[in-house]
Amino acid sequence: MERIDYTVKLLAANVSAQSTIILCFYTGSLPRDCAPMPRDPAPAVGASFDERFAEVLADATQLNPAVHDGAIMIGRTNPDSPYMISNWSFRLFAKSQTLSIETNRGSAFNSCIAMSLVDGVDVLYLISRVGAEKCVRGKSVLL
Repeated sequence: MERIDYTVKLLAANVSAQSTIILCFYTGSLPRDCAPMPRDPAPAVGASFDERFAEVLADATQLNPAVHDGAIMIGRTNPDSPYMISNWSFRLFAKSQTLSIETNRGSAFNSCIAMSLVDGVDVLYLISRVGAEKCVRGKSVLL
């Protein structure tokens, strides 16, 4: 996870303060409580999530500026395999509730907190004007 945190920090340092980016990392099949928002043209999937992700995102956004509307889904088949970009532009609508949910900070933040409780989801990152936040099991921390 430290390598992912580092890569997200690199990405956040190069993102416009007006942009919001949600990254949803999962293991196994696509998690429940999410749905695609198809884009045309659709960027390629299958790239590894690594230090080059900012370039991949820039290329995808150049192809279709709407790809970062919604969450970018980044999955792996098992805990020993690498994370790969599996889908662009997904709606998150997790029904999970936390007992002590933080103050409402908007739909992107609340979606990340709720989605972090869904089975198979490892972590979500929200990059916004606040900075880069990591959401795990209903809690968020600023990176």
